[in-house]
Amino acid sequence: MFRACRCLEDAPAARTDLSECRRKARLSRFDIAALFGRWRTLRTGLSAWEKCSACPVAIRAQQQCGGDGSRGVFVMERTGGNNRAAALAIVGLLAFAAAAEASVWMDKAWTFRRQIDVDLAPDKGSGDEIVEVRFYAAGLRAPDGSDIRVADDDGKPVPHRVLRIGPGDRVSVAFSVPRGKRRFFVYWGNPKPGAPPALLDAKSIRCGLLLETRRWGGGEVNDARAFTAAWERSKETVGLAMVENLQQGHCPFGDLPQWFSRFSGTLFVPVDGVYTFAAAADDRGALVINGTQVVFAPFTPGDTRFSGKIELTRGRHEVVFWHVNFSAEGRTSVVWKTPDSQRFVVIPKQAFGAMPAALVGPLEEYGKTLVADFRVEIAGEAFFANHYSHRLRFTAVAPRLAGAPRYEWDLGNGQKAEGQTVEAVYLAEGDYPITLTVRLAGNAASRTYRVRAMRDFERASISRPAEDAPEAHSRIVGGYDLAKLPERWLPWAVLLHLRGGSPESALAAARTLLTTTGRIDPSSAAAALDELTLNLTGSALEGAMVETWGLARPDGPLGTWALKRRAGLLLWTKADFEQALKTLEPLMRAEPKDAAVQRMYGMALVLGGKPQEGARLLESIPAAGQPERRAALAGAMARTIEFYIGENDWENGEKTWDKWEAMYPADFLEGYSVLLKARLMEKRGSAVAAAKVAEAFALARPRSSYAPRLLHYAAGLLARTDSAASARLLALLREKYPEDPLAQEGATTRP
Repeated sequence: MFRACRCLEDAPAARTDLSECRRKARLSRFDIAALFGRWRTLRTGLSAWEKCSACPVAIRAQQQCGGDGSRGVFVMERTGGNNRAAALAIVGLLAFAAAAEASVWMDKAWTFRRQIDVDLAPDKGSGDEIVEVRFYAAGLRAPDGSDIRVADDDGKPVPHRVLRIGPGDRVSVAFSVPRGKRRFFVYWGNPKPGAPPALLDAKSIRCGLLLETRRWGGGEVNDARAFTAAWERSKETVGLAMVENLQQGHCPFGDLPQWFSRFSGTLFVPVDGVYTFAAAADDRGALVINGTQVVFAPFTPGDTRFSGKIELTRGRHEVVFWHVNFSAEGRTSVVWKTPDSQRFVVIPKQAFGAMPAALVGPLEEYGKTLVADFRVEIAGEAFFANHYSHRLRFTAVAPRLAGAPRYEWDLGNGQKAEGQTVEAVYLAEGDYPITLTVRLAGNAASRTYRVRAMRDFERASISRPAEDAPEAHSRIVGGYDLAKLPERWLPWAVLLHLRGGSPESALAAARTLLTTTGRIDPSSAAAALDELTLNLTGSALEGAMVETWGLARPDGPLGTWALKRRAGLLLWTKADFEQALKTLEPLMRAEPKDAAVQRMYGMALVLGGKPQEGARLLESIPAAGQPERRAALAGAMARTIEFYIGENDWENGEKTWDKWEAMYPADFLEGYSVLLKARLMEKRGSAVAAAKVAEAFALARPRSSYAPRLLHYAAGLLARTDSAASARLLALLREKYPEDPLAQEGATTRP
């Protein structure tokens, strides 16, 4: 056996005991895998070894191999000699480590494995313990997981069960822990695995509860027998998991419309006597103990009001709980009252057999010394615009070789990164291919895992991610290459940056969104761009926003819609009538019967110096509704807009104005709707544009009874910012309408 000299870790040195290793290269005090993992320690420990007078030994290492070189055995003897020779011999031993490590494999036909260490003291354990582990198999296992095996450190298979394949490349496996065993290995990657030697079935589970969920197959469930029959009809299994108790607040296997679950295991009761159980289930539930129905919960109350009693003796009893959910969250709860208690309490997890924890080790590949592997953590999530973004942390596992490795990442979202630990934000739930490449001493190894970006609902109670502020995610996404970002993310990028207080980044994402020709959801894109417009109107970025709308590609998914939006912004935000007409002309040719385009084009003609042509077009658009109700409805909408103006609610005011003009386009020619529109523009911060609209209409429709009021209002809007223009408008008012009382007043914004 070999025990590492302590001087390799923390001089002063201790003795080095050397003797022949056992077959399969297992070392009782310090096994090959551990020795291999101490490569850096050995290198840095040479100087300490040389100074250590307690180690006057050298080591002779001899590799005794089988015919294929796969069974490496090391014979290490105390030979005496110089200390540096001893140190170099240990370093030389590492050269054989890969071959020696291969000898402990259950069978080299299984290409991949991970070590599993169970957190259970050597003198503890009954042999009934069950452990559930989850790991990434890198897509290298059989699609159904039939090549997955679990073996102890002697290579002996232990009963196991593949609980779930996915999401992504993740695999969940449960296995039994024989008495006295703490180290195990999970294997996969054998194209011809054969039948598994032992499977873990529900009846053998005496530690924890096995939860199996299926899609609901229909039928009535009014008692335990009906539940059993319905279970047989529900064929499709959605997922399996080991759980600690009979409390559930959601479906752990995703958002299913209807599902049917069975919890099965054993229940330990501490004393003889009559036990009372109570249950609640959304929407049906039944508790069965030793084959007898104890509680039936027929509907969904807000408490555990359905109860039943059963006499039990001290010891373990078979328990099954059925749960059917037809809609909503699907919560369920079971409590008990023991013979020596007067109140109900949640059944402790120890009663079902507490499952020990386990540590899953790094990926190993048969015959390979440089293997890329990494850990995944859902580090945080941010909520914005009724949507979640997810922050994931990836940590590369350091190679078991000397040197300074370089870690390169493809984060599956079009972005690259370097470093042992990196973080990335994902703006939509889904499975993403994360690739790690490790470069070391001229060699390279890569591995890709498909990772699900979303909260882990299977372990929601213990793996709730941090609640990040949108600002934190905005900062990360703000550094991304937008051209390489998934196109379906772009609307969410716009909204994230708006909520995160970064309008410049939101505008940059909008530019990419408007110029894309890829596949996006037009409705979500429209909502994001409309919110951007709303937020930037009246700000220093208003002009850049209007220009951004002009970037929309005619052949893109937002082409026509974006051009309409730009025309509206040019009219009512910039009052640039010439550019509005240029934007609308191709739309008129492409969609000559689109009433919205016709209406906007007619208004632009009126304001842009072609009032007769604009009037003809607006008057040709049919009005909606019954003609006899037109005056009443138009008046009601005008009063509503006036109310919103008084409340400074220009957003709802403009929605009502748009509705009014859509119903009665020709009302625009009368002038009062133009006055209300100008007042709404002023309220949202576009006072100069409002003055331009008011003046343009007064000049285009001089006979309108509202023309004098519009000129007077425009003069008032410009009184502080452009006194010369304000004076010019007042002079024009006195010249054209000398008899109007407003001609005798000074400039005011009172309409």
